[in-house]
Order: sequence, then C-alpha cells, then structure tokens
Amino acid sequence: MVSGSRLIQAYRQAPWRKQLQWIGLFVSAVIFLALVAGGYLNVSARAAQAGREVQGMQARARDLEQSNENLRTVLAYLTSGRTMQQRAEDLGFVRVSKDRLTYIEAPGYGGRPETSLAVHANQPAFTGTDQLPGAYTQSLFEWVGEMINLLALQTGAQTGGQP
Repeated sequence: MVSGSRLIQAYRQAPWRKQLQWIGLFVSAVIFLALVAGGYLNVSARAAQAGREVQGMQARARDLEQSNENLRTVLAYLTSGRTMQQRAEDLGFVRVSKDRLTYIEAPGYGGRPETSLAVHANQPAFTGTDQLPGAYTQSLFEWVGEMINLLALQTGAQTGGQP
C-alpha cells in the first residue's frame, strides 16, 4: 500500500506528465484528421482524373462520329447516280439499248432464292408455355410454396389440416 501511495504522490508531483499526455492526445487527433483529409483528397483527385478521362473519351467519340458521318456523305456523293454516270462516261462506258443486249441462259441456275421472314404453314408456331419447362412458367410464390411443402415432407411435419 505504501508503494501505491508513493506512486500516486510521485505522479502528482510531476504535472509535466499530464501535459505530455494531453499533447500526445492532441497530436494523435491532428494526425488522424490529417490522414482522413489526405484519404479524402486522394479519392477526390482520382475521381476528378477519371472524370477528365471520360470527358476526353466522349470528345474522341464525338470526333469519330463526325468523321464517320463525313465519310458517309462522301460515299453518298461518290455513289450518286449523276457522279456514277459521269465516272462511267470518263472510263469509256456507253449506254446500251435493249436491242443490242444478248441474254444467255445458264443451265442449272435457278436464280436468287426467295427470302421469306414469315412462318411457314407447316412450321409450328410458338404457343407459349407448352414448350417451356415448368421452372420458367411458375411464379415465385408457387415455387416458395413447393419448397415449404418439400421441407415439411422431409422433416415429417404435417401440412395444413392433413393428418
């Protein structure tokens, strides 16, 4: 007991220790706040940099879209009827009348195949649920009910009034 009272008396005789504790607590709080502020600044700087990169990519995309539209305009001009006719005349092509044409029949060639996007009469149409498995047509409530019933059967519990 004597040594405990000496320790308390020694501690009370050194007030600079309390001051050091308060200074240490204050410095720790300042360091913690500086770390939080530094983390916030780091996240903000990365977000700003990512935003600038996105803006740059959007500007590049707009430039490419404009370039594509300019190229489409040039292509439309080059393939227009008047321009194609002028180019053909410059290359020495001349118009041919119907009486100067000769058609040659190619045996075995049936022409272009017909393209039909409609459903054929002999092809069964999709009727809905009869072709889908039951797992795709049952509601969530029905599934939960089935799972509860299965659990009750496995555990031996009785369901809704059945003996």
